[in-house]
Amino acid sequence: MLAWRKFSFALLNYGNSFTVISRTLFSKPIKKFYKNVSIAQTTLPNEDYPRYEIHLDSRKLKTPSGKLFTVPNEMLALAVAHEWDSQQGTIKRYCMHLSNLCIRVLDLQPDFEPRQIVQGMMQYAESDTICFRCREPDELAQMQATLWDPILNWIADRYAVRPPVTHGLVANTTLSEAERDIMVRHLSSYDNWGLIGLQACVTNLKSIFLTMAMADGFCSSERAVELSQLEQLFQIHRWGEVSSYHDVESAELNARVSAALFLILASQYRRNVKTKLGAERFKRMSHLGSPDG
Repeated sequence: MLAWRKFSFALLNYGNSFTVISRTLFSKPIKKFYKNVSIAQTTLPNEDYPRYEIHLDSRKLKTPSGKLFTVPNEMLALAVAHEWDSQQGTIKRYCMHLSNLCIRVLDLQPDFEPRQIVQGMMQYAESDTICFRCREPDELAQMQATLWDPILNWIADRYAVRPPVTHGLVANTTLSEAERDIMVRHLSSYDNWGLIGLQACVTNLKSIFLTMAMADGFCSSERAVELSQLEQLFQIHRWGEVSSYHDVESAELNARVSAALFLILASQYRRNVKTKLGAERFKRMSHLGSPDG
């Protein structure tokens, strides 16, 4: 947390007047027009916890639909601010994966449908990348079993859900209703920010089980990306070729998944803070404990 605090101090350079950034900022690449990026704490109507705004010089950042860009905790605000601060010359929105995910959360309000997002992710439960195995070549089949089975075994131990494994193009096994219910209840426990992060991971990895393992800290985002591309990596290794296209594609996938994982973890940070806030109020204490416990 010390590094975040130092970064926060470097960014907190507030202006006195506030104007808004137009939606044209997000519609096409434009020349960078600001020098300083900062964050500011605010409180929205009918909310009992603070939010954080992003300021570019003295301007308040807004979403393409015109909503004020606010995030639920300082950690997420600093990461978004870093994306904006890192822009050089031209604002490249397509590289700002975390900002784009936050915009999706904000612009879905008030029509956000958590149930639809959970149902969409559950479609991967029986068509998951790591559940479809090949029978040959033998080396690839063995590699899949060696590298993918630990993920599935961990899911089974952690959630009492045994993901179905299929050898072929058509799934011949399915999750039981009880197993599906366990997964739906777990995914539904995330707030809107966490759900959007999960959805982005699932769609990029084509795997709900890799996403769950990654979100719970069983594997890193980089490892999850590698496992999702196992067949491609096998072919490159087999033929002794390194494709520059694959390297670029993999780096881009890593960036998207890492940003989505950060959003998932940031959403849990907010939940922990809110839980501690309630405990502190109950005890009638004056200070909130550290988010690290």
